[in-house]
Amino acid sequence: MNLFAAKIIFVTIFQIPDDMTVHKALVRIMTSFDFDEIASLIEENAPGIKKSLQNGKYVEFKKVVNRLYNTSAPWVYHTDPHEKMFIDFYNKVGHLYPKPTSPKPEGIFAEELALMVSKKPKYLAKRNSKGIPLKYHHWLTVHYMREEYGNATVLKLMKATSKIVNP
Repeated sequence: MNLFAAKIIFVTIFQIPDDMTVHKALVRIMTSFDFDEIASLIEENAPGIKKSLQNGKYVEFKKVVNRLYNTSAPWVYHTDPHEKMFIDFYNKVGHLYPKPTSPKPEGIFAEELALMVSKKPKYLAKRNSKGIPLKYHHWLTVHYMREEYGNATVLKLMKATSKIVNP
């Protein structure tokens, strides 16, 4: 068996992209916590990554990237008309639940949350395991990322990600 045939078998069995640079970039993207690095890796390898995401090995990664992009885009680009409601809510009681990983809030936060939900019950119907409406959770995630990493970094990451997702 020649080297070319061995490579085809290896790539087929392990479903690694033909371009090892793209494979290395995908592995780094999946393991990095540095958003600037992730954005740069996506920008530098966008065509190859987009092609690789059609590969069965990365189908779950593709689903996650698409979901994260699609749930974050309205808040990054300020296109959801309910954003002011979330900003007002956060300004009032957000200190009790300042980030998406905070413990489940009780007391005044729960009361204010119930009030907010009562105003838009259909829009805020889906909830996470802590009882927080998913739309607010998505907004809070973007808000937290902006505070933690800066708006420019969040925009850079979203711009890069837009090149590999299927919105």
